[in-house]
Amino acid sequence: MPGFQVNLLAFDTSVGVCSVAIRKDEHVVARRHETLSKGHAERIVPMIQSVLTEADVRYGEIDFIAVTVGPGTFTGIRIGLSAARGIALTTGVPVIGVPTLDVIAEGARALGSLDKQSAITVFHDARRDELFCQVFPRVTDDSPSSPSLITLVDALSIIPSGGATVVGSGVSRLKDRIVSERPDVTISDAPNSPDAVHLSSIGTALARRGLTEKWPPEPLYIRAPDARLPAGP
Repeated sequence: MPGFQVNLLAFDTSVGVCSVAIRKDEHVVARRHETLSKGHAERIVPMIQSVLTEADVRYGEIDFIAVTVGPGTFTGIRIGLSAARGIALTTGVPVIGVPTLDVIAEGARALGSLDKQSAITVFHDARRDELFCQVFPRVTDDSPSSPSLITLVDALSIIPSGGATVVGSGVSRLKDRIVSERPDVTISDAPNSPDAVHLSSIGTALARRGLTEKWPPEPLYIRAPDARLPAGP
């Protein structure tokens, strides 16, 4: 749409990073990315304020917010969604919820070295000898993806044959088997964790195509949290 400009704030706290970016149309004008094992709740708001200041963008000038919705850590997902909803409540800005594995796949695409016909399989380490996984086919539609939980034993069976690419933190746990059993598979050099730069790219594309309502900011846990309330008497 001619003249349609988008100021989009994107951030991720779903895994072991805290990542924030501001995109004005096709250009990322400010970003922060920190590796964190904990402390996301304390870092996310200062990081958001920092990128807004650098980009010279006020909260009232944001058109859309994009946030990762999981899978990831239970606490991390909640922190990101709470921050997004808090900003939306005070500004009225629409929030786009993007699955974490979509963002990691976008990072692989952004390298520019992928065969356009190559399917991408994302494996994210879910611990307990399990992986969060998602296959992104050669031709995709405009709906959110449907990640799943799979065991290490079964992981290679979901990788499509013929020119497939794999990426994500779980790939290191499969590398030896991939090399010996699947010589047709390429291991991507893309980051293993989501980056708000790639999240902002997805969010801006959805906003421009008027598809944001298909991507609600609802948590995608896949697996129940480790911590549970004690049983009653």
